[in-house]
Amino acid sequence: MRVDAFIGTIVLCGLVTPAIVWLVLCRWAGLSAVVGRVWLALYGLGALMCIIVLPRKHIESALLTRLPRGFWVYNLAQVDNELWEQVGKLLAMAIVLWLVGEPLRVLFTNKKAAVAIGYWTGLSYGFGEALILAILFAVPAWAPFFGINTFTPYMVGWPYVQERLFAMHAHGIMGGLIGLGLYGFFALGSRMRPVGFFVLAMLYHHFVDGLIIAAGFVPGVAQIIVGLGALFVLLEVVAGLVLLWLAYRSQRSVVGRRSSSDPQDACA
Repeated sequence: MRVDAFIGTIVLCGLVTPAIVWLVLCRWAGLSAVVGRVWLALYGLGALMCIIVLPRKHIESALLTRLPRGFWVYNLAQVDNELWEQVGKLLAMAIVLWLVGEPLRVLFTNKKAAVAIGYWTGLSYGFGEALILAILFAVPAWAPFFGINTFTPYMVGWPYVQERLFAMHAHGIMGGLIGLGLYGFFALGSRMRPVGFFVLAMLYHHFVDGLIIAAGFVPGVAQIIVGLGALFVLLEVVAGLVLLWLAYRSQRSVVGRRSSSDPQDACA
């Protein structure tokens, strides 16, 4: 991988983008008083989860090698992929929630805070994915350990950085949907909403990657994707933001609780 692109991945994906998103989320959700170590714990664990669940690729490789390769087999492998990626995001939030306890649980009774925490965790997962893939491209000998084929020799430049920036926000959207599910559990007392929003996050992920799979079997889809270029991924992110907004609006807000009206005191 090109050195300048690798540095760009770290700086733009790992530092600049999270800093901007953090400022936006804090202002939008009123989370400016949440202490830095909570944000850092979510960010670090979210990125680490990408590596922890990466060996799932062995399962997907087994599916693709032991079954006749076809459209449905590739989609089955993708379902496994998106399942474990959402599990990683959920686990990151659950572990930090367990460590911090009541102050963080209180935040999940506020709809904006729940979406913000979920988006932040998903974004960090996206950075972990960008970094580990960049490393595996740079050191392809490590790729088989995770069951990944990096198609070496492979030179990755700035288009990779651009694509990963969009992909990070796609993961942020998935995390935001999972955050809404936790809001449904903690604020609305529903056991089905976490499951429903988890599945919705998987479906959005399948929409994003499923179109790439379809391109390998439907020439028309491939022509559209090639014609749009980087705009294709941006449009998928925009569609995800619309989905997240609709999901957010569909959930009623809990009123009359201090935790819902004033989340800034939590984790302070």
